[in-house]
Amino acid sequence: MSNNSQVMDGKDQGSLRDIMPKITIGLTAAIVAPAVAFVVITLLIFGIVFVKSIAFDHQELVASEMLVAISTAILFAISFGLATFMIAAGHVAVMGFPASIIGWRFGFIQWWSSTIVGFFLGCLPIALLMLPKKGSSASVQGIPLKIGGVFTSAGWINFAQLVLIMGFFGAVGGFSFWLVWQYWDRITRIK
Repeated sequence: MSNNSQVMDGKDQGSLRDIMPKITIGLTAAIVAPAVAFVVITLLIFGIVFVKSIAFDHQELVASEMLVAISTAILFAISFGLATFMIAAGHVAVMGFPASIIGWRFGFIQWWSSTIVGFFLGCLPIALLMLPKKGSSASVQGIPLKIGGVFTSAGWINFAQLVLIMGFFGAVGGFSFWLVWQYWDRITRIK
């Protein structure tokens, strides 16, 4: 076995050059999965709100209003899905690629470790961006989130929500990476 080889689970994983296609495809899955998850979740939420407004609020919609509501939901989901795709691509390029190399080198790529690392890689950038700056203030719809560079209770709740949401998308990406990593050999043998 060469110095470049990594042995995991009794299988020779090859050199970094040999493993690059597996890492690339896995990271591509880590980019696509959060975007798809966002689109699906958004359409489900719009669907639930739409059905609730018809069934429980007894609102009658004409066909043109339904078409506008459905078109708006689809356009919103697709446009923000694309934004999620681009954000995930940035996360993967800057943090996911090095994390996958480290995980491969030390044999840490398991479903649980990939999911946890994905969660933290999803959380980290938004958490750092949202940290209060000295003297800054912010509010949303008249509710103060930061006053004089210090989070209010509402600010901490907002911070936690956004960090957990981004962590969820990171965890989806990390788990998707692991799925491709785990089943890569089976996929390539199908040819």
